[in-house]
Amino acid sequence: MNIIKIEKTKINDVNDSSTQFKIGKLRKQFQSSNINILLGAGFSYGVASLLGNIENKLYIAEYENKDPDEVVKLKKEFFTKSISPMADQQKVKIGEPQRVSFVSIIKKIIENRQSSILHKIINVFTTNYDMLVEIALEKSHSDYIDGFSGKLSPKFSTANYGMIMSRQTSISSMTSEMVTFNLYKVHGSLNWKRDGNEIVCCDYFENIKNIENHLEYDDFQSYYKSLAIINPTKDKLNETVLNVHYYDQLRMYCNELEKSNTILIAFGFSFADEHIREMTQRALKGNPTFNMLVFSFNEESTQQYQEYFNEYANVTVFQLIDIKEDEEVVANFNLEHVNALLEEVLNGTK
Repeated sequence: MNIIKIEKTKINDVNDSSTQFKIGKLRKQFQSSNINILLGAGFSYGVASLLGNIENKLYIAEYENKDPDEVVKLKKEFFTKSISPMADQQKVKIGEPQRVSFVSIIKKIIENRQSSILHKIINVFTTNYDMLVEIALEKSHSDYIDGFSGKLSPKFSTANYGMIMSRQTSISSMTSEMVTFNLYKVHGSLNWKRDGNEIVCCDYFENIKNIENHLEYDDFQSYYKSLAIINPTKDKLNETVLNVHYYDQLRMYCNELEKSNTILIAFGFSFADEHIREMTQRALKGNPTFNMLVFSFNEESTQQYQEYFNEYANVTVFQLIDIKEDEEVVANFNLEHVNALLEEVLNGTK
Protein backbone atom coordinates (compact mmCIF):
# COMPACT_ATOMS: atom_id res chain seq x y z
CA MET A 1 0.00 0.00 0.00
CA ASN A 2 1.22 3.46 -0.90
CA ILE A 3 0.43 6.58 1.10
CA ILE A 4 0.48 9.87 -0.82
CA LYS A 5 0.47 12.97 1.34
CA ILE A 6 -1.24 16.06 -0.02
CA GLU A 7 -0.47 19.32 1.75
CA LYS A 8 -3.71 21.16 2.48
CA THR A 9 -2.49 24.61 1.41
CA LYS A 10 -0.76 23.31 -1.75
CA ILE A 11 -3.72 21.64 -3.52
CA ASN A 12 -4.39 24.69 -5.72
CA ASP A 13 -0.78 25.83 -5.93
CA VAL A 14 0.17 25.38 -9.60
CA ASN A 15 3.76 26.32 -8.75
CA ASP A 16 4.24 23.49 -6.27
CA SER A 17 5.85 20.83 -8.44
CA SER A 18 5.53 18.03 -5.88
CA THR A 19 1.75 18.39 -5.53
CA GLN A 20 1.25 18.91 -9.26
CA PHE A 21 3.22 15.73 -9.97
CA LYS A 22 0.90 13.74 -7.68
CA ILE A 23 -2.17 15.30 -9.29
CA GLY A 24 -0.73 14.51 -12.73
CA LYS A 25 -0.46 10.80 -11.87
CA LEU A 26 -4.06 10.85 -10.66
CA ARG A 27 -5.13 12.59 -13.88
CA LYS A 28 -3.49 9.88 -16.02
CA GLN A 29 -5.47 7.20 -14.22
CA PHE A 30 -8.73 9.02 -14.88
CA GLN A 31 -7.78 9.33 -18.54
CA SER A 32 -6.97 5.68 -19.17
CA SER A 33 -9.17 3.64 -16.82
CA ASN A 34 -12.65 2.31 -16.30
CA ILE A 35 -14.03 4.43 -13.46
CA ASN A 36 -15.69 2.97 -10.36
CA ILE A 37 -16.58 4.91 -7.21
CA LEU A 38 -17.32 3.41 -3.80
CA LEU A 39 -19.17 5.70 -1.38
CA GLY A 40 -19.79 4.97 2.28
CA ALA A 41 -21.31 6.68 5.29
CA GLY A 42 -18.77 9.51 5.02
CA PHE A 43 -20.57 10.74 1.90
CA SER A 44 -23.66 11.34 4.07
CA TYR A 45 -21.63 12.99 6.84
CA GLY A 46 -23.62 15.59 8.74
CA VAL A 47 -27.00 14.21 7.69
CA ALA A 48 -27.11 10.72 9.19
CA SER A 49 -25.18 9.40 12.18
CA LEU A 50 -22.46 6.81 11.66
CA LEU A 51 -23.46 3.25 12.56
CA GLY A 52 -20.64 2.71 15.06
CA ASN A 53 -20.78 -0.79 16.57
CA ILE A 54 -24.51 -1.31 16.06
CA GLU A 55 -23.63 -4.11 13.62
CA ASN A 56 -22.07 -6.22 16.35
CA LYS A 57 -24.81 -5.34 18.84
CA LEU A 58 -27.57 -6.42 16.46
CA TYR A 59 -25.80 -9.64 15.58
CA ILE A 60 -25.27 -10.57 19.24
CA ALA A 61 -28.86 -9.68 20.20
CA GLU A 62 -30.42 -11.54 17.28
CA TYR A 63 -28.23 -14.61 16.88
CA GLU A 64 -26.33 -15.19 20.12
CA ASN A 65 -28.54 -13.89 22.92
CA LYS A 66 -31.75 -14.29 20.90
CA ASP A 67 -33.22 -11.28 22.67
CA PRO A 68 -36.15 -9.98 20.55
CA ASP A 69 -36.72 -6.95 22.78
CA GLU A 70 -33.09 -5.85 22.40
CA VAL A 71 -33.32 -6.40 18.61
CA VAL A 72 -36.34 -4.11 18.37
CA LYS A 73 -34.61 -1.51 20.58
CA LEU A 74 -31.49 -1.52 18.35
CA LYS A 75 -33.53 -1.33 15.15
CA LYS A 76 -35.35 1.68 16.56
CA GLU A 77 -32.00 3.27 17.39
CA PHE A 78 -30.72 2.53 13.88
CA PHE A 79 -33.90 3.90 12.30
CA THR A 80 -33.82 7.08 14.40
CA LYS A 81 -30.14 7.83 13.71
CA SER A 82 -29.69 6.68 10.12
CA ILE A 83 -33.07 6.52 8.38
CA SER A 84 -35.34 9.12 9.96
CA PRO A 85 -33.05 12.12 9.13
CA MET A 86 -33.58 11.40 5.42
CA ALA A 87 -37.15 12.69 5.72
CA ASP A 88 -35.94 15.97 7.24
CA GLN A 89 -35.89 18.34 4.27
CA GLN A 90 -33.57 20.80 6.00
CA LYS A 91 -31.13 18.20 7.24
CA VAL A 92 -30.61 16.57 3.84
CA LYS A 93 -29.34 19.90 2.55
CA ILE A 94 -26.31 19.73 4.87
CA GLY A 95 -23.26 19.18 2.65
CA GLU A 96 -25.39 19.19 -0.51
CA PRO A 97 -23.24 21.72 -2.45
CA GLN A 98 -20.16 19.56 -1.87
CA ARG A 99 -21.94 16.38 -2.97
CA VAL A 100 -23.27 18.06 -6.13
CA SER A 101 -19.78 19.43 -6.90
CA PHE A 102 -18.23 15.98 -6.45
CA VAL A 103 -20.55 14.50 -9.08
CA SER A 104 -20.23 17.50 -11.42
CA ILE A 105 -16.42 17.53 -11.40
CA ILE A 106 -16.11 13.80 -12.10
CA LYS A 107 -18.67 14.15 -14.89
CA LYS A 108 -16.62 16.94 -16.49
CA ILE A 109 -13.38 14.96 -16.16
CA ILE A 110 -14.93 12.08 -18.12
CA GLU A 111 -16.51 14.47 -20.65
CA ASN A 112 -13.04 15.85 -21.38
CA ARG A 113 -11.42 12.44 -21.63
CA GLN A 114 -9.63 12.01 -24.95
CA SER A 115 -9.85 8.22 -25.15
CA SER A 116 -12.07 6.89 -27.94
CA ILE A 117 -11.75 3.33 -26.64
CA LEU A 118 -13.24 3.75 -23.16
CA HIS A 119 -16.94 4.38 -22.72
CA LYS A 120 -18.04 7.42 -20.76
CA ILE A 121 -19.51 5.34 -17.95
CA ILE A 122 -19.00 5.85 -14.22
CA ASN A 123 -20.09 3.08 -11.87
CA VAL A 124 -21.09 4.30 -8.42
CA PHE A 125 -21.45 1.66 -5.71
CA THR A 126 -22.75 2.59 -2.28
CA THR A 127 -23.90 0.78 0.83
CA ASN A 128 -25.86 3.89 1.87
CA TYR A 129 -29.63 3.58 1.91
CA ASP A 130 -30.26 7.32 1.64
CA MET A 131 -31.14 9.32 -1.47
CA LEU A 132 -28.25 11.78 -1.24
CA VAL A 133 -26.40 10.37 -4.25
CA GLU A 134 -29.55 10.55 -6.36
CA ILE A 135 -30.16 14.14 -5.27
CA ALA A 136 -26.57 15.06 -6.22
CA LEU A 137 -26.95 13.37 -9.60
CA GLU A 138 -30.24 15.18 -10.26
CA LYS A 139 -28.93 18.58 -9.20
CA SER A 140 -25.77 18.19 -11.31
CA HIS A 141 -27.98 17.39 -14.35
CA SER A 142 -26.30 14.02 -14.76
CA ASP A 143 -27.78 11.09 -16.65
CA TYR A 144 -27.92 8.00 -14.48
CA ILE A 145 -29.30 4.48 -14.35
CA ASP A 146 -30.55 3.28 -10.97
CA GLY A 147 -31.87 -0.11 -12.09
CA PHE A 148 -35.50 0.95 -12.50
CA SER A 149 -37.42 0.83 -15.76
CA GLY A 150 -40.91 2.13 -16.46
CA LYS A 151 -42.53 5.47 -15.71
CA LEU A 152 -45.94 4.70 -14.22
CA SER A 153 -44.84 1.75 -12.10
CA PRO A 154 -41.02 1.55 -12.10
CA LYS A 155 -39.59 -1.90 -11.35
CA PHE A 156 -36.00 -2.72 -10.42
CA SER A 157 -33.81 -5.15 -12.35
CA THR A 158 -30.04 -5.39 -12.72
CA ALA A 159 -30.71 -6.15 -16.41
CA ASN A 160 -31.37 -2.42 -16.80
CA TYR A 161 -27.68 -1.62 -16.22
CA GLY A 162 -25.05 -1.65 -18.95
CA MET A 163 -26.76 0.71 -21.37
CA ILE A 164 -24.68 3.24 -23.32
CA MET A 165 -26.44 6.55 -23.82
CA SER A 166 -25.85 8.70 -26.90
CA ARG A 167 -27.24 11.97 -28.17
CA GLN A 168 -27.98 12.72 -31.81
CA THR A 169 -27.98 16.27 -33.13
CA SER A 170 -31.21 17.55 -34.69
CA ILE A 171 -29.42 18.83 -37.80
CA SER A 172 -27.06 16.00 -38.71
CA SER A 173 -26.99 12.28 -37.99
CA MET A 174 -23.88 12.61 -35.83
CA THR A 175 -24.11 10.98 -32.41
CA SER A 176 -21.99 11.53 -29.33
CA GLU A 177 -21.80 9.35 -26.24
CA MET A 178 -23.13 10.92 -23.06
CA VAL A 179 -21.53 10.55 -19.64
CA THR A 180 -23.68 8.05 -17.77
CA PHE A 181 -23.61 7.07 -14.10
CA ASN A 182 -24.64 3.56 -13.10
CA LEU A 183 -25.85 3.74 -9.48
CA TYR A 184 -25.73 0.49 -7.51
CA LYS A 185 -27.31 0.49 -4.03
CA VAL A 186 -25.83 -2.80 -2.88
CA HIS A 187 -27.66 -2.89 0.46
CA GLY A 188 -30.95 -1.55 -0.83
CA SER A 189 -32.46 1.91 -0.86
CA LEU A 190 -35.09 3.95 0.94
CA ASN A 191 -37.09 4.28 -2.29
CA TRP A 192 -37.23 0.49 -2.74
CA LYS A 193 -40.29 -1.48 -1.69
CA ARG A 194 -40.97 -5.20 -1.85
CA ASP A 195 -43.88 -6.25 -4.06
CA GLY A 196 -43.89 -10.05 -4.06
CA ASN A 197 -40.69 -11.12 -5.82
CA GLU A 198 -40.13 -7.68 -7.31
CA ILE A 199 -38.68 -4.39 -6.10
CA VAL A 200 -40.78 -1.35 -6.98
CA CYS A 201 -40.13 2.35 -6.51
CA CYS A 202 -41.96 3.99 -3.61
CA ASP A 203 -42.41 7.38 -1.94
CA TYR A 204 -39.63 7.02 0.64
CA PHE A 205 -40.58 10.25 2.45
CA GLU A 206 -44.10 8.99 3.13
CA ASN A 207 -42.82 5.54 4.11
CA ILE A 208 -40.35 6.96 6.66
CA LYS A 209 -43.01 9.19 8.20
CA ASN A 210 -45.32 6.18 8.43
CA ILE A 211 -42.68 4.20 10.35
CA GLU A 212 -41.97 7.20 12.59
CA ASN A 213 -45.64 7.30 13.58
CA HIS A 214 -45.35 3.72 14.87
CA LEU A 215 -41.97 4.11 16.59
CA GLU A 216 -43.48 3.83 20.09
CA TYR A 217 -46.03 1.13 19.28
CA ASP A 218 -45.88 -2.66 19.39
CA ASP A 219 -46.39 -2.91 15.63
CA PHE A 220 -43.15 -1.02 14.85
CA GLN A 221 -41.51 -4.17 13.46
CA SER A 222 -44.24 -4.77 10.87
CA TYR A 223 -43.88 -1.22 9.52
CA TYR A 224 -40.08 -1.32 9.72
CA LYS A 225 -40.10 -4.39 7.47
CA SER A 226 -41.48 -2.25 4.66
CA LEU A 227 -37.90 -0.95 4.18
CA ALA A 228 -36.29 -2.99 1.40
CA ILE A 229 -32.82 -2.76 2.92
CA ILE A 230 -30.19 -5.11 4.28
CA ASN A 231 -30.10 -4.58 8.02
CA PRO A 232 -26.72 -3.62 9.50
CA THR A 233 -25.80 -7.05 10.85
CA LYS A 234 -22.66 -9.10 10.36
CA ASP A 235 -24.53 -11.71 8.32
CA LYS A 236 -25.28 -9.27 5.48
CA LEU A 237 -24.19 -11.71 2.79
CA ASN A 238 -26.59 -14.42 4.01
CA GLU A 239 -29.45 -11.95 3.69
CA THR A 240 -28.11 -10.76 0.34
CA VAL A 241 -27.90 -14.24 -1.20
CA LEU A 242 -31.57 -14.79 -0.38
CA ASN A 243 -32.55 -11.86 -2.54
CA VAL A 244 -31.42 -11.96 -6.16
CA HIS A 245 -31.55 -8.18 -6.51
CA TYR A 246 -28.96 -7.61 -3.80
CA TYR A 247 -26.80 -10.56 -4.79
CA ASP A 248 -26.68 -9.49 -8.43
CA GLN A 249 -25.34 -6.05 -7.50
CA LEU A 250 -22.52 -7.56 -5.44
CA ARG A 251 -21.69 -9.82 -8.39
CA MET A 252 -21.63 -6.79 -10.69
CA TYR A 253 -19.27 -5.04 -8.26
CA CYS A 254 -16.87 -7.99 -8.55
CA ASN A 255 -17.23 -8.07 -12.34
CA GLU A 256 -16.38 -4.38 -12.71
CA LEU A 257 -13.24 -4.73 -10.58
CA GLU A 258 -12.04 -7.64 -12.71
CA LYS A 259 -12.02 -5.58 -15.92
CA SER A 260 -8.71 -4.46 -17.43
CA ASN A 261 -7.42 -0.99 -16.58
CA THR A 262 -9.89 -0.30 -13.79
CA ILE A 263 -9.74 2.08 -10.86
CA LEU A 264 -11.89 2.15 -7.74
CA ILE A 265 -12.12 5.52 -5.99
CA ALA A 266 -13.24 5.09 -2.39
CA PHE A 267 -14.50 7.96 -0.27
CA GLY A 268 -16.14 7.79 3.15
CA PHE A 269 -15.97 3.99 3.09
CA SER A 270 -14.28 2.24 6.01
CA PHE A 271 -14.20 -1.28 4.48
CA ALA A 272 -15.44 -2.56 7.83
CA ASP A 273 -18.03 -4.43 5.75
CA GLU A 274 -16.15 -7.71 5.55
CA HIS A 275 -17.94 -9.01 2.45
CA ILE A 276 -17.15 -6.01 0.27
CA ARG A 277 -13.64 -5.88 1.75
CA GLU A 278 -12.98 -9.52 0.83
CA MET A 279 -14.35 -9.02 -2.69
CA THR A 280 -12.09 -5.99 -3.13
CA GLN A 281 -9.05 -7.87 -1.81
CA ARG A 282 -9.66 -10.72 -4.25
CA ALA A 283 -9.78 -8.26 -7.14
CA LEU A 284 -6.61 -6.52 -5.97
CA LYS A 285 -4.83 -9.82 -5.83
CA GLY A 286 -6.22 -11.27 -9.06
CA ASN A 287 -6.28 -8.26 -11.39
CA PRO A 288 -2.83 -6.67 -11.94
CA THR A 289 -4.38 -3.79 -13.92
CA PHE A 290 -6.75 -2.82 -11.11
CA ASN A 291 -5.84 0.11 -8.86
CA MET A 292 -7.70 1.36 -5.81
CA LEU A 293 -7.48 5.01 -4.76
CA VAL A 294 -8.70 5.84 -1.26
CA PHE A 295 -9.27 9.29 0.20
CA SER A 296 -8.58 8.78 3.90
CA PHE A 297 -10.58 10.96 6.28
CA ASN A 298 -8.01 10.97 9.11
CA GLU A 299 -5.02 9.17 10.61
CA GLU A 300 -7.20 6.55 12.28
CA SER A 301 -8.77 5.72 8.91
CA THR A 302 -5.34 5.34 7.31
CA GLN A 303 -4.28 2.91 10.02
CA GLN A 304 -7.40 0.86 9.34
CA TYR A 305 -6.67 0.80 5.59
CA GLN A 306 -3.11 -0.33 6.37
CA GLU A 307 -4.50 -3.24 8.36
CA TYR A 308 -6.71 -4.30 5.44
CA PHE A 309 -4.55 -3.48 2.40
CA ASN A 310 -0.92 -3.16 3.47
CA GLU A 311 0.20 -6.11 1.31
CA TYR A 312 -1.31 -4.71 -1.91
CA ALA A 313 0.97 -2.54 -4.03
CA ASN A 314 -1.98 -1.45 -6.20
CA VAL A 315 -3.66 0.46 -3.34
CA THR A 316 -2.95 4.17 -2.94
CA VAL A 317 -4.22 6.09 0.07
CA PHE A 318 -4.38 9.87 -0.17
CA GLN A 319 -3.87 11.60 3.15
CA LEU A 320 -4.33 15.32 3.78
CA ILE A 321 -1.67 17.01 5.90
CA ASP A 322 -1.19 20.44 7.37
CA ILE A 323 2.06 22.08 8.49
CA LYS A 324 1.86 23.66 11.93
CA GLU A 325 4.96 25.07 13.60
CA ASP A 326 7.14 23.14 11.12
CA GLU A 327 5.44 19.88 12.10
CA GLU A 328 3.40 17.65 9.84
CA VAL A 329 -0.14 17.11 11.15
CA VAL A 330 -2.77 14.86 9.56
CA ALA A 331 -5.86 16.89 8.69
CA ASN A 332 -9.43 15.74 8.03
CA PHE A 333 -9.79 14.96 4.32
CA ASN A 334 -13.42 15.97 3.83
CA LEU A 335 -15.40 16.18 0.60
CA GLU A 336 -14.57 19.85 0.11
CA HIS A 337 -10.84 19.02 -0.03
CA VAL A 338 -11.47 16.01 -2.30
CA ASN A 339 -13.36 18.31 -4.66
CA ALA A 340 -10.48 20.80 -4.67
CA LEU A 341 -8.09 17.99 -5.62
CA LEU A 342 -10.41 16.69 -8.36
CA GLU A 343 -10.82 20.25 -9.66
CA GLU A 344 -7.07 20.33 -10.26
CA VAL A 345 -7.35 16.99 -12.06
CA LEU A 346 -10.05 18.54 -14.24
CA ASN A 347 -8.00 21.69 -14.97
CA GLY A 348 -5.37 19.56 -16.66
CA THR A 349 -7.89 17.91 -19.00
CA LYS A 350 -9.38 21.11 -20.47
